[in-house]
Amino acid sequence: MRLGSLPLVLGTVLCGALLAVTAPQAQTLPPEFVLEDASPGADLTVPTSLAFFPDGRMVVTEKTGRAWIIQDGVKLATPLWDATNEILENGDRGLISVAVDPNYVVNHFIYFSYVVDPDSNGVDDDDVAFGRVTRYRTSAADSNVVDPTSRTVLLGTTWADGVLDGSDSHTIDALRWGADGSLLVSAGEGALYTQTDAGGLTPN
Repeated sequence: MRLGSLPLVLGTVLCGALLAVTAPQAQTLPPEFVLEDASPGADLTVPTSLAFFPDGRMVVTEKTGRAWIIQDGVKLATPLWDATNEILENGDRGLISVAVDPNYVVNHFIYFSYVVDPDSNGVDDDDVAFGRVTRYRTSAADSNVVDPTSRTVLLGTTWADGVLDGSDSHTIDALRWGADGSLLVSAGEGALYTQTDAGGLTPN
């Protein structure tokens, strides 16, 4: 689910929640929905996805490459994960999705999908790139940060096994859990969105 710069409204028939990322505005909601600021003053920059830990903590990803824990309505001072140099953030690309493992209580796994900055130089001006899915464990000493030594790349170790992206859109996207416990990864076709490519427009 991409949020861009708009407030996120999550709802069911009975309730809803708002993660405010812009100044509060009057909202008109369907009957039986409730508007709630999940983290007043969190000051998130282009949030792209969120997930919940079993204990109720919320993790929110920012397009630029940081993931934050929101606990009891407060954004913690230190990011759960910061990969701003690894992540390419131009166009629709960036840190797109997060997923907490259904067996998190046992394995402490968390997953991220994003577009890789091919030269990882912190300058997001690359045109062609590829998508990656990475798994971490949260730290045994502090479950509000990941353990960097636990890093496992599940998809997109290199260009050869990543989700190829020839333009600044149509790339790797959401992470969702299947009923059988499979981690599902959605992705665009990686093509140019400005014209039809019969083949050969992005040979690099």
